Amino acid sequence: MTKSPQNCKVLCLECIQKAKDKFNCDVKVVVTDNARSMEKMRKELLDQDSDLIMYGCSALWLQPFGRDSTTSAITKHITVVQNYFRNHHKPLA
Repeated sequence: MTKSPQNCKVLCLECIQKAKDKFNCDVKVVVTDNARSMEKMRKELLDQDSDLIMYGCSALWLQPFGRDSTTSAITKHITVVQNYFRNHHKPLA
């Protein structure tokens, strides 16, 4: 799968739906890099859902905001996923 705006949009929408189904939450903010494909994807997502807040390339600036607004109920699920990959996936030599 290529990193085309259409493919990234589909993946983003799938992730938003999975978060809603699994964690019973609504995704309101999406952060991406500022590649041209991501800029186009953000525009297409906003055309489809104007309630989304989209940020590009400011992820490092938004990290403190995310830390302050993320509840421990969500953080524990993220930690489980991170620990799984740390403990089960070894880097290739």
